[in-house]
Amino acid sequence: LVEEVYFSATLHGNQFEDLEHAISASTPIATAAGVPDWEARFAASGADLSDRIEASCEEISGSLLLAVQRVEAASIDFDSQAETLTTYLAGDDLEAAREHMTTAGFTSDHDEYITSVDRLVSETRKHLEVQLGVERRSELTSVTVAFGIFALALGAWGLFLRRIRRDQLRLAAEEHHRRAAEEELMPAQKLDAMGNM
Repeated sequence: LVEEVYFSATLHGNQFEDLEHAISASTPIATAAGVPDWEARFAASGADLSDRIEASCEEISGSLLLAVQRVEAASIDFDSQAETLTTYLAGDDLEAAREHMTTAGFTSDHDEYITSVDRLVSETRKHLEVQLGVERRSELTSVTVAFGIFALALGAWGLFLRRIRRDQLRLAAEEHHRRAAEEELMPAQKLDAMGNM
């Protein structure tokens, strides 16, 4: 979810930068006729960002939650700056829009938005590294348990084979004793048979 917030925030920021470039370069977007189309795209990206922030805030906590909330707060001021610019442009006052882009408030809000998105990336990276560490430990534990089970199975198999070998030797010894007894008994049986005749 946090990655979706990042991508949505980036898209929203890119929409804003399109307007900034349009004002600087005096492109058709920076005219009263071009503003409604841009406003619609910017509103859509802003709504998407708000939805993703809301969804992610329910699922995350800690420093990651704070980073998402910072993006949310910065986007409010950021959107306000966009609204000011579009108000100037709707009145065909391109110079006022350009001048507004040089004010300290505009620069501060713009920089805060970018910083908050960068902070979100940093916190997401830290969160993923921690999560990866947990998963690695879990995998290591699983592998250790698997090797332990394999060793036990191998030991049990070895005991089973040893018992089979011992039983085979016992049977071979019994067979040997039986034959020896039969060989001893055979002459006696022959003598007995001759005696009966």
